[in-house]
Amino acid sequence: MDKKSKLPKLTKPSFAYRLLYRLLKFYYQLYYKKVTVAGAENIPKDQAVIFAANHQNALMDALAVLFYANRPVVFLARADIFRNKIIAQILYFLRILPVYRIRDGVNVVEKNKAVFAETVRLLKNGFALTIMPEGQHSPGKKLQPIKKGIGRIAFQAAEAVNFQEEIYIVPFGIDYEHPDHSGKNLLLNIGKPIALSAFYNDYKQHPQDGLVKLKDCLEMQLKKQIVHLENLNDSEAFRLLNKLNYYQLKNTATPLTAFKNEQKLAQNLNQLVEKQTESYRVLMQKCKNYLQLLRQNHLHETSSNQFRISVFFLFVNGIWQLLALIPWINGVVLNYLPYKIPGIVAGKFKDPQFISSVNFVLSFLLFPIWYVILGFTIYILTDSAGWTMLGVILSPYLGLFAFYHYKAQKRFFRLLRWKWFCKRKNASCKDLQKTRSELQKLALEILDEPVD
Repeated sequence: MDKKSKLPKLTKPSFAYRLLYRLLKFYYQLYYKKVTVAGAENIPKDQAVIFAANHQNALMDALAVLFYANRPVVFLARADIFRNKIIAQILYFLRILPVYRIRDGVNVVEKNKAVFAETVRLLKNGFALTIMPEGQHSPGKKLQPIKKGIGRIAFQAAEAVNFQEEIYIVPFGIDYEHPDHSGKNLLLNIGKPIALSAFYNDYKQHPQDGLVKLKDCLEMQLKKQIVHLENLNDSEAFRLLNKLNYYQLKNTATPLTAFKNEQKLAQNLNQLVEKQTESYRVLMQKCKNYLQLLRQNHLHETSSNQFRISVFFLFVNGIWQLLALIPWINGVVLNYLPYKIPGIVAGKFKDPQFISSVNFVLSFLLFPIWYVILGFTIYILTDSAGWTMLGVILSPYLGLFAFYHYKAQKRFFRLLRWKWFCKRKNASCKDLQKTRSELQKLALEILDEPVD
């Protein structure tokens, strides 16, 4: 490896890194409505660990592992993003190391030797290595085929210690309620560790056999930690069926049980499409017809009670909307620009998997700058340090209130639209209700019974 591309030696995190880590983690927890971690006890203590995470959401996936792994983490990423010297320095600061592929040019093997030597040193010193073994992010709730790269790195690390020490690969499932949106739930589902030593003999006798067996094992274990829907073309219908199930089961649905129900629904649909193709096709068409009717009437699947919503409920909800109007307007006005600008920039990205990451990074940078500007503005207008401090302190809280109240507003107006629709077009409303009841029954049947 030439001098220009020489790897920096990672040591204990600097003060700047620790400060950035704490600030980012605090904002990450605000960004999501709730983060649930299941299986943290599966992470081996005082052992060499490689986290293998599914990849749906660009930077947000890496941050999920970083903040909830409970140990120092180093990431491996493709080498082409390190070409710019300044970007490379930022990536090294963030503890991201390059992995070179054949397409990256000559001396790939030599360059990777230095990277692997550094990863071995880090594993020995208590760092966990994190790899997204799909090699690319998935456009939906589906695990893409696992690449052999994670196995090569793991076995080379084992070779460096003469196969005398254990290395564990931990499946790290990441499940977003909605990957593009803030204010949603996030579930991290950590699976049982895979002991690399179980594959040492296969690898020693025939490296390709060891790599394939490890890859197949990891793929099977990682699928157990996520929602895996084989046919992503039917994602919209799947979300509808899952929502209808949730309406029925929501009284007992913790984030983890809701995830398990969604996972089981996907598994049983995967079986249905294989074993009863015609039944699956008919079901998908019913879902699409129902969703098309909703769109034609400008309606949304909003509530378990949307067909029978009472006037009294809407009246009380409307009073609350009026009472909350003033703090909501204040929250919007005081936070509009740093909230809106990231969304505008993120909207320019063609790849939806980057939307949340761009929103997160830009808003993390813009909100503090905005509050400084806001503080100066309030002070100039009031000439009062007290009013300035009060305004700056209240603005984030009013912003959070405005954000979640806006979601409540949308739900209220959608229910209002349902009430108006069912009053004007009673026959069409009953037809929709009948169709949804049929779909809900089918969804529960699929959830309750795997396909034979």
